[in-house]
Amino acid sequence: MHSVPTIPNPVSHVDEVFADGTVYVRASAGPDQDSWASVPRDGAVAHAALRAPLNDPEHVLEQVAALTDMSKGGEEDLDGVKAVHYYGLLPYAALGSRPAPDVGITLDTLRTQLGGTVPVAAEVWVDGRGRVVRTRMTLSIGKTRLTGAAARQGLVRAAGHPVSARRPSAP
Repeated sequence: MHSVPTIPNPVSHVDEVFADGTVYVRASAGPDQDSWASVPRDGAVAHAALRAPLNDPEHVLEQVAALTDMSKGGEEDLDGVKAVHYYGLLPYAALGSRPAPDVGITLDTLRTQLGGTVPVAAEVWVDGRGRVVRTRMTLSIGKTRLTGAAARQGLVRAAGHPVSARRPSAP
């Protein structure tokens, strides 16, 4: 289970559990903090560019696996973890994977206006065991810059052990 910020949203954080093809979600605080809702994982859609459907870490891993024009940078220390920094470009098919209808229309319009491509630079840091530690994707057009980032929280505990989570009861 991990807690993620939701912006903009009246709920500042949500708890999420990904299990058996289902995403379980609840508010981290407030009147609904003890109530879990569930959504089929493959039916979730992205409601913003550079944001994975329901913050799904597997979706982000699929996106970075599709990077093109990769370059290897140096080794960096990320919160005590040594990781190699890689750079590349995110192809449109990966950027536009599973968007909500309004987001898909916006991305398609942007691609048309930009002459057929949407420039998204992507970075991924990989530890010595081949695990993704951090990702960052940046869309820059003129003076406008949009960045989406994911760290290993929720994927792997700081000591490098898998996270243990129970599937909640939900409708």
